[in-house]
Amino acid sequence: MDRPVLYIHGFASSGRSAKAADLKGRFPEVYAPTLSHIPELAVETLEQFIAALHPRRPLLVGSSLGGYYALHLCGATGLPAVLVNPVTAIEPPLTEVVGVQHSYFDGSSFEFTVEHVQALQRLKPAAADPARLLVLVQLGDEVIDQAATLRRLDGAQTVVEAGGDHAYHNFADRLSEIEAFAADFD
Repeated sequence: MDRPVLYIHGFASSGRSAKAADLKGRFPEVYAPTLSHIPELAVETLEQFIAALHPRRPLLVGSSLGGYYALHLCGATGLPAVLVNPVTAIEPPLTEVVGVQHSYFDGSSFEFTVEHVQALQRLKPAAADPARLLVLVQLGDEVIDQAATLRRLDGAQTVVEAGGDHAYHNFADRLSEIEAFAADFD
């Protein structure tokens, strides 16, 4: 695949996640920034990566809240996106994590506020073209109602697995499908 990959991690995660490592082990050019918990700063960072890669157009791969950002960026830029157990609407449980949170990777703390929730709600990522989306969901996701996700992303290419969990435990098994999806846009 000639296209670079821009991996977008989930809430309280980082660019050092297992999915980022899986992508780096498969694709020759993967960018996986650790994003701010402040939505405007996270989106600004991602837009800067996309601009720096121009005219090459990256494949967006977003997990959980990173899927929400990828969905927004797909709608804004027309870039193809892979969404892994994505957040597709800012609602519980994300609205219930207002307060002090901790990073899964280094234990650092940050405060997630009502203003952050409102900033996420303003992104309105629903304008993405379903033909530019590959959605990977595991119905055993304990955090997100993936049946609602599938309804919201009707028309997108989907891979649905029974069982699993929010971390999408066998992500590496989907790298061939991600590569084939990206090839449709080369």
